[in-house]
Amino acid sequence: MLNKTINGYSIKHLIGSGGMADVYYAENKLGKKAAIKVLKSELCAISSIKDRFEQEARIMVDIEHKHIRQAYDLDEVNGQPAIVMEYLEGQTLKQLIDKGKISDDKAKKYFEQCVLALRVAHAKEIVHRDIKPSNIFITRDDEVKILDFGIAKVAESGLGTRTNQMLGTPVYMSPEQIKSPKNVGTKSDVYSLAVTFYHVLTGKVPYDSTTDSDFEILSKIVHEDLD
Repeated sequence: MLNKTINGYSIKHLIGSGGMADVYYAENKLGKKAAIKVLKSELCAISSIKDRFEQEARIMVDIEHKHIRQAYDLDEVNGQPAIVMEYLEGQTLKQLIDKGKISDDKAKKYFEQCVLALRVAHAKEIVHRDIKPSNIFITRDDEVKILDFGIAKVAESGLGTRTNQMLGTPVYMSPEQIKSPKNVGTKSDVYSLAVTFYHVLTGKVPYDSTTDSDFEILSKIVHEDLD
């Protein structure tokens, strides 16, 4: 993949790799930086995954906002769908939590910026469905960027959850996301944002995330009230 060119951006090196995609650092001829997210080759033949990947790019373009990572274009490289995105320098909120306590003033600032971004998404009837510290990026300028709309639900879209399939990260999920994921709404993101900032302010999640049983966590979220 290195030295391949997509939409004028030459891929320089790998930034990171996840279960669905690899992300590369790239530059154009003027030195403008970009991140290129490429769907893994073994997943390209699975239409539901490919559709969801391409939907992510469309969502990022549709909800252009300074606190949401921007997509520049959608194309292919080696026959694999690729999203050309804003290149970010900084660290995730999870990395900041792991390093120690975040001040209340910083937490308030980050929370308010997340609210602004989600308000814009929700006005367009887009539900993120996976708000958590690792999907909130803090740039070197100390500004929030919400990441990863890969499992977002779009109202009236055929590309959301087609069955009663649960998507998201268990410990940050709302009760309704667990009980009826097909009908999840914007309030679920609000709940997940609240759990995220509970984690920021206390340094821990409200449920025991060390258990190997997702079922145990999900049961507590549905049946036990938070403090």
